[in-house]
Amino acid sequence: MLHDPREVFEDDPTILDSDVLYRMVRYDTVHWDGDDAVRARTNAFQDQPPQRALQMGYPAVALSVYLGSILQRGGIDPASLVKDSRWRGGYGVASITAGQARLEGQGVARDPLPDSPAHCLMFARSGRKKTKGQSKALARHSVMVVPPPRPASEQ
Repeated sequence: MLHDPREVFEDDPTILDSDVLYRMVRYDTVHWDGDDAVRARTNAFQDQPPQRALQMGYPAVALSVYLGSILQRGGIDPASLVKDSRWRGGYGVASITAGQARLEGQGVARDPLPDSPAHCLMFARSGRKKTKGQSKALARHSVMVVPPPRPASEQ
């Protein structure tokens, strides 16, 4: 059973508002202008559905991001995240600052993985999940860092 995010996550005050958060995005979660990936779409910033959150071991619905300051300390270029085998190739990278996420009612909690100490979870600080309006605002403020590859059928 999943919990209310406010019961299990705490917005980490050591993650500065100026810290960049990187989000993995698929081609179908990106606004395209011809061949150019412009920015992430609303669905790129929706929480994992409850069943998927349970499968991933999350105690509540949230979405996965990578903390730029930890990547930088480790000498990891955010563009290299797309090479991680867990993303099976079809992903790109979008970014947003922690401060912008917080302005949209989100919190950021560290969730380091054995092979990824920069892994964090972005969660709704009020309510059980992000609203569509919050996801839309996050997407609107996102910046495309690495566009995802488009399948041949989409070109």
